[in-house]
Amino acid sequence: MFIEGEELQRNYSLSTAANGREYRISVKREPEGRVSQHLHANVHEGDVIELYPPAGDFRLQPSNKPLVLISGGVSITPTLASDATRPVHFIHSARHGIGFDRSMLAQWLPADRDVDAYFLGPKSFMKAMTQHLKALGVPDVQCRYEFFEPASALE
Repeated sequence: MFIEGEELQRNYSLSTAANGREYRISVKREPEGRVSQHLHANVHEGDVIELYPPAGDFRLQPSNKPLVLISGGVSITPTLASDATRPVHFIHSARHGIGFDRSMLAQWLPADRDVDAYFLGPKSFMKAMTQHLKALGVPDVQCRYEFFEPASALE
């Protein structure tokens, strides 16, 4: 996006399932964010803007297993784009810190831990979710996450 002649690139998440014709993003207005300020002040519903196509590898894999979507803070946005037709368990943490504790997560997960778990949030939140899900019996291969910053290991 060009603002005052300068090309600025930012990553935003789709906030509704893609339909092949249009995309919807949701943008948190940041006080110091030039792009978010511009979008909120100057772009309106129905306006057309030039963007790069969606990228990233965080998409639902085909499965019949119950779906668990876990998000922390503003990372809730990509979970809104789910068009799943299977049972969905939605867990969101808006607290400061690394997120909710293991005992709370245990209460909210389905009793049968044979689920597909997708989680997003700050790195400390995702690290905690990785540890909690493993300890609660969700198979590692059924846990998926994506970074909004440069990727690194969560172990």
